[in-house]
Amino acid sequence: MVRINKILSHSLLLSILAASSLSAVENSHLISLDEVDMTEATLEFSPEAVRTDGLGEDIGLFYDKDGFFVRTSDDDVRVQRYDTDKLFRGRKVKDIARYSTMGKFKLSKLDNGEYVVCSHGEIKGGGLLGATVGAYVGKYGTYVVGHGGIIVASAMTGWGCVATFIALEGQLAIPIETASNVAALAGGILLGAATGPV
Repeated sequence: MVRINKILSHSLLLSILAASSLSAVENSHLISLDEVDMTEATLEFSPEAVRTDGLGEDIGLFYDKDGFFVRTSDDDVRVQRYDTDKLFRGRKVKDIARYSTMGKFKLSKLDNGEYVVCSHGEIKGGGLLGATVGAYVGKYGTYVVGHGGIIVASAMTGWGCVATFIALEGQLAIPIETASNVAALAGGILLGAATGPV
């Protein structure tokens, strides 16, 4: 087991996780997060992992066994337990490290000078690509269900299958197209929001 008792940067943490997933693929033994003793470690989060919304660029968010603290150019300010998201309260350093690979933090400052840390979950991905895939899946999935249902229903009518197919397509083509447009819009919004930037 590797023991880390100093500041662990967010980029180094991501490198450890990338190496552990690479070792699973290559069957070689590299370090994984489960093999790291982080009880005395301090996590330093990169600016990309923290939304600060106007707090300035000389501010950093850290986490250690006592919880979050904010480092400014002047001082270190401990974030009170009641000012942290319930998701983060009482968590081990390793748990927060895992969260930081999947989500973001939102750091705000109150009028009394105290800081608040909230979760800002996000699946890292492409946004535009996710919206495109969602739209295509929604639209063509609706086509498959709608027109496929017509084909199946027509096939069950025996000799009248051609007439049934023409009649059903004539009646249902416009509603299927309308439904496919709605499904494309919904799929695009859902996957675009799930994979897009904050």
